[in-house]
Amino acid sequence: MSGDIECNIKSKILKHNFFALQVDESTDITGKAQLLVFVCFINDEAIVEDFLCCKELPETRNGQDVFDVLNLYLEYCGLNWKICVGICTDGAPAMAGCLKSFVPIAQKQNPNIIHTHCFIHREALVAKTLGPELKSALDMVVKIVNYIKMRPLKCRQFAKFCVGMEADHSTLIHHTEIRWLSRGKVLSRFYELREELLTFCLQENLKDFVECLSDDHWCPKLAYLADIFHELNLLNNGMQGRNENILFSTDKINTFQKKLTIWKKHIALGNITVHNIFSSLQIYLMHFTNLNSISISLVNHSSLCGSVSP
Repeated sequence: MSGDIECNIKSKILKHNFFALQVDESTDITGKAQLLVFVCFINDEAIVEDFLCCKELPETRNGQDVFDVLNLYLEYCGLNWKICVGICTDGAPAMAGCLKSFVPIAQKQNPNIIHTHCFIHREALVAKTLGPELKSALDMVVKIVNYIKMRPLKCRQFAKFCVGMEADHSTLIHHTEIRWLSRGKVLSRFYELREELLTFCLQENLKDFVECLSDDHWCPKLAYLADIFHELNLLNNGMQGRNENILFSTDKINTFQKKLTIWKKHIALGNITVHNIFSSLQIYLMHFTNLNSISISLVNHSSLCGSVSP
């Protein structure tokens, strides 16, 4: 079946003579480097995107290695770099560096190849911008998560502890820096289990963690981060799919920027109930009388709200 699909894709590309590639190198769960390649071509007057290949890379993963693996497969398919019109990658040095990366080597085969930096990856890079107060809160979340997840015994003990407290979840999610959706999922799960974490850390006598988890000024920052990165995840998911294109994605980015401006104004005025966006923060701050001062402090320390752009 896979051979038949591969044959059909090759014949369609050769029929219309032009194609573009989307290339990404990633590491699988066994630690091996995998090169994922998708192809775009015209079929029946429509732009079609389809999976082309997944190839394991050798020990090294520089630009020449990526080119050699992909070039060998294109030769096997009977495809030529001369009919490649574009390549989309992330901004990794092995992919988009100036001299010895994959893209310049491919452009030596065809100088007319247009290189583009993945739209969602650019947005994800900008979304990493955080003010010092919020970055400190995020770093502490990662530190607590890593302390439990990297110790199998602690991980099992915490899972049993969550089951005993009848929590909705029994495990934390490990933070992975390179995954676009990782930060939002880690923060949401962490916030949902914050009370279980506080009790567990008290039992384990982890004073630094207890100090943060019981701090009435640190927890609102955690709730805010969980809410705002949840919205960023919705945006990232919305810009993926077969029917998505640069026009739709641009509209979504522009719309999100305008929403950020509106949210920032409302937070500065202490109105966090706007559109129920900051639901976690809203629920947490219901227990505080000095809601305005905490809300204004959040927006003053956040460079994320209002800074996301492609």
